[in-house]
Amino acid sequence: MGQDPGLCALAPFVVAVVDLDDGPRVIGNIVDCPFEQLRVEMSVEVFFEVVDEAPLLRFRQLAS
Repeated sequence: MGQDPGLCALAPFVVAVVDLDDGPRVIGNIVDCPFEQLRVEMSVEVFFEVVDEAPLLRFRQLAS
């Protein structure tokens, strides 16, 4: 099994477990946030990004 070139182009990336306001936990990537600014319990917003025709769950930091 080889590496997916579409995902390799996105590396490095942050995989996070996010607690949604309604209760469930989901796994997704945090994007558009420098590694130094990542914090446990930081507020994020969800969006979908299409990669290789598949929608992927993404999160970005909420503006203060």
